[in-house]
Amino acid sequence: MIQFLAIRTIAIILGLSSMVVALFVFAIDLVSSLNNTDPTNDYLILGLIILIFGSGAVTMASPYLMSKRQFKKYFIPTCILLGSAYLIVFISSRGALNLYFELLLMVMAILYYALAYLGYKYPVEA
Repeated sequence: MIQFLAIRTIAIILGLSSMVVALFVFAIDLVSSLNNTDPTNDYLILGLIILIFGSGAVTMASPYLMSKRQFKKYFIPTCILLGSAYLIVFISSRGALNLYFELLLMVMAILYYALAYLGYKYPVEA
């Protein structure tokens, strides 16, 4: 029972932190758009913000809404994919971003991998 609570708690923390990352990206884009008049970059950043925010919402809602079979089939590969994406972004942005933002990306990657492992080891009963 405690494992299910841990999976759901980690999912909520990761979902909220993904939404915080989306807000950081939005703030960075807002500052850079004051100096740039090219709308193509703005649409790309807007799509990225929606993607990050959506992944956070899916991460928060999935342990509560999926059955055991769906959870193993969709949620665990999604967590591995998102963890890999955050790890790649962390490695590629090494030194370019704020230290705390880089650490947030690394911690989120580790937590996504931990969530995938916990979901594999102790699947959630919906």
